[in-house]
Amino acid sequence: MALPSASAEAKRSREPSTGLDPIHFNKPSPNFVYDTGDGLRSLSQLAGQPVLVHFWDTWCHPCTDELPLIDRAHKEDPDLVVITLSDEAPGVARAYLKKQGIDLPVSEDADHRVWSLYGVRAIPVSVFLRADGTVEHVSVGAMDWNEITQALAGLAHP
Repeated sequence: MALPSASAEAKRSREPSTGLDPIHFNKPSPNFVYDTGDGLRSLSQLAGQPVLVHFWDTWCHPCTDELPLIDRAHKEDPDLVVITLSDEAPGVARAYLKKQGIDLPVSEDADHRVWSLYGVRAIPVSVFLRADGTVEHVSVGAMDWNEITQALAGLAHP
């Protein structure tokens, strides 16, 4: 088996990091199965739609501070599919969103299956996917409205 050329290695080392080892800009995002309360779906079923995959928990203040901004983005861009993932006990995240009046879907990932697949170690984390399923923007840490709108501007809508 041939080793990669020095130029190929140099090119790879210049690619900007997303901060998540398994996630790479302009590459397809890992597929996963999730349930937001209305049956099992897979990320791959959302082909043709821009997607925001958001990892958070109710005890995380930066996470809860940005949820209203994500809800606003979701309302302003009805083509955007939002999947929020919490690793807390069943029902905790859903109850929190309901109490706060935030209308975002949440999938519970208490076994860290999806969190591990994406390499999430600290939250909040947001992964913006273009309609073709490739990674456009990754935020490791809290986002403000400016960052959200810039990330959305980079997504290719169908």
